Amino acid sequence: MTSAPPGTASTHALRLTRVTFEYARGFSIHIPDLQVNAGEQVLLAGSSGSGKSTLLHLIAGLEDVNSGEIHMQGSDFTRLRGAARDTFRGRHIGMIFQTLNLLQGFTARENVMLALMLGGSSQLEQSQRAESVLAQLGITEPHAMIETLSVGQQQRVAVARAVAGRPSLVLADEPTASLDPENARNTIALIQEAATRAGAALIVTSHDPLLRSSFSRVIDVSEFTSKRAAP
Repeated sequence: MTSAPPGTASTHALRLTRVTFEYARGFSIHIPDLQVNAGEQVLLAGSSGSGKSTLLHLIAGLEDVNSGEIHMQGSDFTRLRGAARDTFRGRHIGMIFQTLNLLQGFTARENVMLALMLGGSSQLEQSQRAESVLAQLGITEPHAMIETLSVGQQQRVAVARAVAGRPSLVLADEPTASLDPENARNTIALIQEAATRAGAALIVTSHDPLLRSSFSRVIDVSEFTSKRAAP
């Protein structure tokens, strides 16, 4: 089931319409219509290499669609280019990467502040917001260098960075890929709670079938992907 629960256009955090994308080895993505409502939490499920991360990159504007529209905040994100797209992404989309992508040599607070620079607030306000979100996620030493934190603490910093700017949409790419089942469930609960607190919709990709029970809406990426037969 690809359509969202009933809602008006104003309730959409995200809408993809007639989106197509062709990529290597004859694989393609085709999405006639996909809606995610404001505050909704969705699991995008599929096996490794099935196209989940590619779809997330299209939504985030890290890859260009071949055709179609991706609407957020009343704008067709696909029409933006360069700095305009980067600014829009920074203000409206929070991202949690599988490899975290935190900056070594910076503190936990500074890593989160980097995500707030596009919001127009003062450095003091950015610092206060960063420390507040880190505290909510259990990071009590915001001035600790990122490389001195445990893997679990670093993951919490990555979640804080994604939600600190109060985005309308949070994207999490395989955030539990290297975790055991118990830690995977705890991590997903942490991300869901943080997104809810920020008022953001959430899309999580995962190949782990155990996570399906944590989401009221599950989309299998195979609904949108196909592979061209070899000649």
